[in-house]
Amino acid sequence: MPTETSTIIAVADAVWTGPFATPGQQVGGAMEAIVFVTALDANGQVAVPARLQISPDGQHWVDDGTSFVLPYRPGEVSFARARHFGAWLRIVGVLPEGATLQVSVTIVCKA
Repeated sequence: MPTETSTIIAVADAVWTGPFATPGQQVGGAMEAIVFVTALDANGQVAVPARLQISPDGQHWVDDGTSFVLPYRPGEVSFARARHFGAWLRIVGVLPEGATLQVSVTIVCKA
């Protein structure tokens, strides 16, 4: 049986400063997901970690233990993989004071 994939544009063109969180994405039908973060523009940001969070309902969130470094140069991409994540998925983190990061976030799911 062929693998089914779907692509979700979670964030098309957002500017992050300070604490940030992507909108929660309902991905309950997937067995695994790869979350890609692309830096479109950056100002003052260096290697900053982000975390994947999971949720059973899109309202109550917990860290799933996966962290990765955000891209900090325009055109750079970073990613994280998730498996066994329940029904909802998002990225959270905190940029240092004065730093901004313009991003696109894409989630590719495999069923």
